[in-house]
Amino acid sequence: MNSIGKFIRFFLTVSFIFTLFTLSVFSQSKLIVERDNAQVNELTDYYLNFETTIGDYAQINKGQLVITLPSEFSAKSLDSVELIDDYKHINYTIQTIDSDLQSLRIYLNRDKSFGSFDDDDDYPSDTTLPISVTVKLSKIQNPTKKGDYQFSLLGLRDNQKIAIGPLLSESFTITSASIYLIMVTPSEDISIKAGTTQPFSASAFDQYGNKIDGTVFQWSIFECVNCIGQFSDSSLFVTRVGEGVAQATAGGVSGLSGQITVTPGDLSRMTLQVRDTQFVGNIINHNAAVILYEIGRASCRE
Repeated sequence: MNSIGKFIRFFLTVSFIFTLFTLSVFSQSKLIVERDNAQVNELTDYYLNFETTIGDYAQINKGQLVITLPSEFSAKSLDSVELIDDYKHINYTIQTIDSDLQSLRIYLNRDKSFGSFDDDDDYPSDTTLPISVTVKLSKIQNPTKKGDYQFSLLGLRDNQKIAIGPLLSESFTITSASIYLIMVTPSEDISIKAGTTQPFSASAFDQYGNKIDGTVFQWSIFECVNCIGQFSDSSLFVTRVGEGVAQATAGGVSGLSGQITVTPGDLSRMTLQVRDTQFVGNIINHNAAVILYEIGRASCRE
């Protein structure tokens, strides 16, 4: 094969690969979901944004857009649907909407035939040009479970053949509500020795049982008078024999541990306390005191 033939073969191969790449990229149209309120169980407006071609958009005349919601969502409270696009030569009106809890069928009709010029000279002849479309869904009920979700969209012609999609949205996140409950661990009653450290942990939840990650807690002894110890972060260093309850607080909500009973700690050392006039080798003929020192305390008991 001569050099000219090799060049032609190389050129055709590169052109073919470039065409496949272009088609692949364009076919991966994205469905972007935005919403006014991302919190669980809220009624909010959703905006489904996608790109299609002028030609494909024209083919759904007298057809329908089919939108499927995740099973945790509800369209029962749907108030209205609005179709918004950036192409002035096709004016779709929504004829009817069929809906159940998780799906919507939006039937469309065009006010004028595709190809009208609207009395201007800038009408594009290339129907493969992209246009941006937004479907606004007013008053969709968010789920009560936080997490990542996806919507799907399909554009059908009047003969039920697919014109747009199917498109699966990028994941969007539904967040938890405000703190409703704090659970402290250990929650059961415990007994520990003075001079030791007891670690605690806490978890915050909203009213629907969703765990609220990243919550920062303030730790203290509940209704402390003669405190059995003090906290450093979430660890309690106990210094006094007695009883108490650990308390974790965040967002104006508090949670309590089980009862903490502090018993005397291990013996560290002991001393004998006598009068200054007492001499070694003499009989102690007055009251004396034996002082026991516990680990972690200067003194504990006599």
